[in-house]
Amino acid sequence: MTRLASDNLLASREATGVAMNLLLPGPRLTDTAGTAQPATANSTGPTQNVRGGSPVLSETAYHDLMDQVISAALSATSAGQTGNPQRGGGAARVMRGPGQQPQQPQTPPDDAQVRQNNARTLLSSLQGMLPQIDQYNPDRAAAVRQKLTDLGSTTP
Repeated sequence: MTRLASDNLLASREATGVAMNLLLPGPRLTDTAGTAQPATANSTGPTQNVRGGSPVLSETAYHDLMDQVISAALSATSAGQTGNPQRGGGAARVMRGPGQQPQQPQTPPDDAQVRQNNARTLLSSLQGMLPQIDQYNPDRAAAVRQKLTDLGSTTP
């Protein structure tokens, strides 16, 4: 958990993926004595595991990780604000014929671009988790919805 601090979440796509894979199943259920209970397929409450996988985080660790992911995601800016001239989405144009220069390879994204791409990935992933954010981190839910709106995403 300590290796998934906000700074690491933005610097590494792998850390982003691990964090979301830990959050998606939800927290482990606990009984009134604080003892972890296995998730059951017949659960019907808000902690129902509908995305597959077994919850591995306690509610406290789940809340803390969600808060870190939200903090990282809220640093996202629109793609136009990063200064990244690479737009993707289309095939590369190939020029053939005598005297044509070979196409120059694209430069890899710099650290700032990687961080913004990861922040936007986290924000996009959080869009599908708004009900869990409402439940486990309600004080941050409005900020997530506002950031989604600011970046052009529609929220439920």
